[in-house]
Amino acid sequence: MFQEIKSRQAEFMKAFNSGDAAGAAALYDPEGYFMPNGIDPVKGRAGSFLLT
Repeated sequence: MFQEIKSRQAEFMKAFNSGDAAGAAALYDPEGYFMPNGIDPVKGRAGSFLLT
């Protein structure tokens, strides 16, 4: 399980650092929540896409 999490984290960072917002957002569950510090949580891929 740990390796799967680390793999997803690396995949996200690669997409994020290359400016691939759609690729980063695609890693989120469609019904999941993204809870960044300092702002309200957003739900789903659409919300996480707007924040990337």
